[in-house]
Amino acid sequence: MIRWLTAKEERDRMIVQNTDMRIEHTLSIHGMSSKLTTIGFDITQEIDHLLEKFSCSAISTSLDADITLQAISHLEDVPEWVLAAKRNVISRQARQMGVVKRLKLNMSLFQDHDRLVVDLHEHGVLVINWPEGTAHGYLVRPDLMEDRLQSTFYHMSLSELMRWKGFFIIHGVALERYGKGVLITGRPNRGKTTAELSLLRAGYGFISDDFPFLRDNGHRVELLAFQDWVDVREKSVGFFPELQTIELAPRYEGAKKDSFSVHDLYPGSQVESCETALILFPQVVEGRDSYLEPMPKHQVLKELLPQGLQVHSSELAKQEFQLYTQLVKQTPCYRLHFGQNRWDLSKLLDPLLEHFVRV
Repeated sequence: MIRWLTAKEERDRMIVQNTDMRIEHTLSIHGMSSKLTTIGFDITQEIDHLLEKFSCSAISTSLDADITLQAISHLEDVPEWVLAAKRNVISRQARQMGVVKRLKLNMSLFQDHDRLVVDLHEHGVLVINWPEGTAHGYLVRPDLMEDRLQSTFYHMSLSELMRWKGFFIIHGVALERYGKGVLITGRPNRGKTTAELSLLRAGYGFISDDFPFLRDNGHRVELLAFQDWVDVREKSVGFFPELQTIELAPRYEGAKKDSFSVHDLYPGSQVESCETALILFPQVVEGRDSYLEPMPKHQVLKELLPQGLQVHSSELAKQEFQLYTQLVKQTPCYRLHFGQNRWDLSKLLDPLLEHFVRV
């Protein structure tokens, strides 16, 4: 008698058959060499978009980051050495940020000497070794995952390994004007995206939405490009009619925002990097006009640290804190009281940025 495979058994069989499928991509991200290897599955469109931006030919020198992501059928397929690392240390709940927070994922962290174990529970496990510059991820049925969940394994690996090389991700919007960088950051739902779209519409250059990199170039702190997708709420779409002329990416389950590629709406606006000249903390107000209020440096640092600082390693945390302190010391910082007239924001900021160019 022939027994037909269930859908679950068929998926498991396909994963087992595809374990020999090995796909490698080499990247150069702001001079940092890295390789992504996937075993048993192909990358999502979201990661593919990032690879298009930073892909390069084979790297002849040693890698700064070597990331391997492997498909598994069940959590029981996670290697024993990973489970042993989890048992050797005390776990702690991770501060929820970015996609992890939006997807409402359960995530725990385990510190095992120089290794960070990121447990995404039913979705898989990620092991990052900072000194060796390696990361190994084990994804349970990645073919069934939301694109952004699958790409989270890669983004976490990459951002943690880049921190070891002096690149620190911060939650915020990074734009450029007259060769100078503008960082818009702060707590959620304060108008960051609306301010971003208003400035892009006025001709500002685009560096990154949500997660730009910060780096000390020996003189000042730079803002560096990363992904080119912009997340927008339905309310923001209503403010900007041009958003209704392009195709928004399908909203993943539970998300409150849609996404679009900045290439589609503002072609040619991309900027790779520039030195930070202005930091803004937006706050929506009832009045018509927007205005700027200078912020004390101690208040800026207090509000800035939660947007990036991740205390996974005391050494890295010290470096990141020093970078933030340098950024705040060097950069004028303002509370942006964001009024109802969204179209005049560039008129408020341009004189400041022009002054920085002259000096």
